[in-house]
Amino acid sequence: MTAFAHAAVGMAITDLNGRFVGVNDSFCRITGYSCAELRSLDFLSITHPDYREWQTKFVKQMMERHIPAFVLEKPYVKKSGELVWVKDSVSLLRDREGKAVNILALCQDISEREIVQEALRESEERFRAQFRATPVPIFSWRRVGNDFILVDYNNAADRMTAHWIANLLGSKASELYLNTPQVIDGLDSQGNS
Repeated sequence: MTAFAHAAVGMAITDLNGRFVGVNDSFCRITGYSCAELRSLDFLSITHPDYREWQTKFVKQMMERHIPAFVLEKPYVKKSGELVWVKDSVSLLRDREGKAVNILALCQDISEREIVQEALRESEERFRAQFRATPVPIFSWRRVGNDFILVDYNNAADRMTAHWIANLLGSKASELYLNTPQVIDGLDSQGNS
């Protein structure tokens, strides 16, 4: 039990209904609850409401032996009400006869990663909005071998082509500019990738 108590990763054991019967210090730090407080709760009560259905579904599949275990990234609702993103690796503990007796969850705090990913998503959304709103027509190409494929365009390019540009997505530059190879040379010199 020493390894359980002092593990760097959060560890929790529940009964088959999801009520906590044992947690380590790391799990308490992640959730903000004491060991005694957690013993009066179950997994669903600290799982964000949007993820409870998934949690229930996967546990049921595991109990029915459709899956041996599962990993679920989800937010817990800490005692303070704050959300903490975790990666839960969940499996069953079985007795000598193979009968399920408890559920074991290994819990890793992934909040920092989620914060970074959310910042990246927001940055991409801002870039996409700026790209779309730029008043100069922009056509985005991706290099494929010695050619380029049209992969995107902005609103100004859409207006300039009278909305015809959507029909050209996925087209090769070598086909579109068959009679004007200098355009392809220009793409090549711009270092499109």
